[in-house]
Amino acid sequence: MIVTGIDPGVRGKLVTLDSCSRTATCYDIPFYEGEENLIDWEVAKLFTGKCYLEKVGVRPMFGAAAAFTFGGIYYQLRTLLWGNEHELVTPQAWQGHMLGRGAAGTTKARARAAFERLVKQEHQRYMTKDCIDAFLIANYGLHLNGIFVNSWVVIKG
Repeated sequence: MIVTGIDPGVRGKLVTLDSCSRTATCYDIPFYEGEENLIDWEVAKLFTGKCYLEKVGVRPMFGAAAAFTFGGIYYQLRTLLWGNEHELVTPQAWQGHMLGRGAAGTTKARARAAFERLVKQEHQRYMTKDCIDAFLIANYGLHLNGIFVNSWVVIKG
């Protein structure tokens, strides 16, 4: 099964997981050159299999400009997913499942630890810290479909 996990935002990433080949590929969300915050619609070609988009909003402390930027990116992604099989997943759902509820440590540290358990050291070089959430969101999508892979190979996207 192939799924795509999407972590939205200006530095957003999407990760495609193929459970048959046990490969993970991370991509930047591409923006049109010279057009700030306008997503290149070619990204839709990367939406492989069922897509899982993190359902998040803007935090009030970031201000109005950040709210408009994030909201624009988020709803461009929602529009691009139209017609593709997809599901919105809350951070509470995927983090609770993938990281454990009430576990010690910050969310980022626990996400890094979960990633390191699933991907061997020699295969981690192509997955930046910005890709980890999208990787775990996609992995959560596989778990929802009853598929559990305990070792991934990361290939360059």
